[in-house]
Amino acid sequence: MFETSTVVNTIEGSKYLRHLCKHFNHKVEARWNDHQGEIEFDIGRCTMAANAEALHIHCRAEDQARLEELKAVIKSHFDRFARREQQVLHWPQG
Repeated sequence: MFETSTVVNTIEGSKYLRHLCKHFNHKVEARWNDHQGEIEFDIGRCTMAANAEALHIHCRAEDQARLEELKAVIKSHFDRFARREQQVLHWPQG
């Protein structure tokens, strides 16, 4: 398995977690509450945890290509949802 994680420092973590899960739930399986979320894509799994200070995002896939695709999907949607607050998701390099 290939994995990566990131943290977005924001007091709106719970809002973004719910928004991402609700959005993707129209096409893939997603489960969430105000503090935890999980999205099952064909290419991998994304889990999230939110607290008063941050949104923690963890992605896992079977190979690097799928992981890169999953990271791109999550980033593009997060960045779109958070643009008003000028939040941008950054994945670690390497």
